[in-house]
Amino acid sequence: MIFVFAKTPGDMTASLAKKLDEAVAANADKKLAAVINFTSEQTDEFQKEIGEFAEKNDLKNISLAVTADGEKFQVSDEVNVTVMHYLGKKVKFCFATNTVDDEAVE
Repeated sequence: MIFVFAKTPGDMTASLAKKLDEAVAANADKKLAAVINFTSEQTDEFQKEIGEFAEKNDLKNISLAVTADGEKFQVSDEVNVTVMHYLGKKVKFCFATNTVDDEAVE
C-alpha cells in the first residue's frame, strides 16, 4: 500500500499520481494499491477540484481522498507531499518533500 499525503492537487502532485496509477495497474497481480489523501479542508469546492484533478489526469487505479487529518498520521503541515509505503502494518519507506520533480517521482 502506498499512501500519499498532499496539500493540493497541482502539477507537482499530478506527475506523482500518474506514476502511481501506472504502477498500481502494472502490479495488480501483487495487489499493489495507492491512496492520495489531500490534507486540505473538506469543502464542496475542494472536493470538486479533486474530482476534476482525477478526470484531467485520467486516474483509474488509485483512490483519492480529502481529509484534514494529516496529523493523525504524523504528517507535517510544513511539507507539501509525503509518500509512505506500507507492507503489512509497517512503514517500509517514507519520503517527504516540498517539491516533487521527476527524480523524486521515480
